[in-house]
Amino acid sequence: MRPLQKRLLFTAVVVGGIFAALEVGARVAFSADLEAAEAPPPQPQDGAPTMKGNPYLLWEQAPGVRYEHGIKANINSMGLRGEEPVIPKPDGVRRILVTGDSSVYGFRVEDDETYVNVAADQLGVEGWNAAIPGYSSYQSLNLLEMRAWALEPDVLIISNIWSDNNFDSFVDKELLSAYSSFEGTRGATLNNLLSPLAFYRVLRYRLTIAKGQQAEARKVGWQLGSGAQVGVRRVEINDYARNLDRLAEMALSDGAEVVFVMLANREDLSDRFASTAWTPYRDVMEDIAERHGAPVIEVRPMFRESGLAGDDLFIDEMHPTAVGHKMIGDALAETLKPWAEGGTVMSEGTGAPIEHYVDPFVFDGQRGPPGP
Repeated sequence: MRPLQKRLLFTAVVVGGIFAALEVGARVAFSADLEAAEAPPPQPQDGAPTMKGNPYLLWEQAPGVRYEHGIKANINSMGLRGEEPVIPKPDGVRRILVTGDSSVYGFRVEDDETYVNVAADQLGVEGWNAAIPGYSSYQSLNLLEMRAWALEPDVLIISNIWSDNNFDSFVDKELLSAYSSFEGTRGATLNNLLSPLAFYRVLRYRLTIAKGQQAEARKVGWQLGSGAQVGVRRVEINDYARNLDRLAEMALSDGAEVVFVMLANREDLSDRFASTAWTPYRDVMEDIAERHGAPVIEVRPMFRESGLAGDDLFIDEMHPTAVGHKMIGDALAETLKPWAEGGTVMSEGTGAPIEHYVDPFVFDGQRGPPGP
């Protein structure tokens, strides 16, 4: 062997030994950091706002008891509304879990008045509320993958729509690069190559993620048109379709049932508008549900046919009152009865490819979004 080859071999052995030592040392000495890097838990802070910054989720709920407009909200150690869960799930326990934003979380209604809890009580199962104010489908996916799927739900109820189709001052995909491995950037290849190494994940967590957890949470837009609009949706319509599909696939791959809830707003109580800015996103939800054979609970006709006034059903433009939640919860319980009795609520899906959607309501930022 030539001297140069010997030196190269020696260098490779030394470097390999260093990497091996770093890897073993990181796994032994920094196990807590490794766990936090995969699913950083929300940190309780006395007097902190309910929403705290998180680079994986944009914002999350700080654990503790909060009062919102005089309504008590219990936030557990997972950052979800409700009591502390038992993990792993005990034998014989059945759980349903819902995703969505503040309309699902239960803005200005009690913990047990949200529709997931209304349905769970009727079915004699546990109901878990993974809806967070302002959350889009991107955030819900990250929340489930990071920690909420540890609840091992038997049914996933997908209710994401309002925050996804919102015209706001930011686009979720552009802000979630820390969690999506810098998708679409030049650093993606290097990051993916190094991510299996424990010492790299510890270093990256210490230098970026842990510091980012102290960032101030972004303001949450709950209404269409909040903030300085940029002319595009928070989640582009084709990304929305893929995200709903991923949520459904996540559940089905673990043997869970899937149900979609098509939410309503105050404007839906009239037939004034034939097409609105949220119509394309509703079409997407229906298509994805049909693709997987999942039922869709349509809230619009239910609310219309109730004969109740808008003030009876909505706190504002889109947040259901306790009465509205009760109606949705009753419908959800009725839909899930076959599952609760040992059957299924799913039918054979079409399996059709996800089509490419064109959103006619995006605009160029030089004017306000088109009217509904």
